Amino acid sequence: MIHLSEDAKNSAFLTGVKLSEEQSVKLEAELEAAPETQEARLTLLAYYFSRIGKAEINTVRRRHIEWFIHNEPNDDVAGGPLASIHAALDPDGYKLLKDEWLKQIELYPHESQVLVFYSKKIPS
Repeated sequence: MIHLSEDAKNSAFLTGVKLSEEQSVKLEAELEAAPETQEARLTLLAYYFSRIGKAEINTVRRRHIEWFIHNEPNDDVAGGPLASIHAALDPDGYKLLKDEWLKQIELYPHESQVLVFYSKKIPS
């Protein structure tokens, strides 16, 4: 899998926060055809992050966060603020993502970055 450069990540973020609802629907459809497209997924994650609060947004946002944790647990997107879910605001999402992080720790017990991201995301 090709990792995004910092410039590409910044560009995807800036595009995502300016995305219209119509554009987000189109981008979701494109991801259906090419689910490994990190840039589109990050753009959508930024779009949904800027619209947190609605239940339907939380659900679809979780799916993208889970993808990054599952597929790119060492990437700073998985461990960064865009992938944060607060337990009090979205308890189901928090549990789902906590379980996904625990799976990654089992798979990569010696990957220090996975452990660092888990400790930042799932405080004791």
